[in-house]
Amino acid sequence: MAAAYSSGRKDVSESRRALDQLDLALRNLRQATLRFGVPDLRHGPRARASARGGFVYNGLSVIILFYTLYTVYMARQMYFTARNMLALRNDKSGLIPALEGAMAESDRARYRAEAASRSKFAIPRQHES
Repeated sequence: MAAAYSSGRKDVSESRRALDQLDLALRNLRQATLRFGVPDLRHGPRARASARGGFVYNGLSVIILFYTLYTVYMARQMYFTARNMLALRNDKSGLIPALEGAMAESDRARYRAEAASRSKFAIPRQHES
């Protein structure tokens, strides 16, 4: 157990040493790029111009913000429209069989009424003879 613990300690210390070396290499690279006139890669000319502000960059930022909000709003509206259309389709599919049943029932009632009307005139009346 003690050997496993000490090997784990060695792994941690080796990892720390590797991270320190990487950090030192990055610092040296940054200093070298600044020394030779190469701009820092983290802050390009566009990043510096937008950090300074300015009417154009601020205006573009506002336009992009409103465009993003408009896109989200339109996506939400399309979602609700599609959801409502699916709900109406389900309602319609439920109403069609009900309408067919009601039409069949009204047809049967009409046939019964016509048959009753015909039988009323077909019966000979005794007071007319």
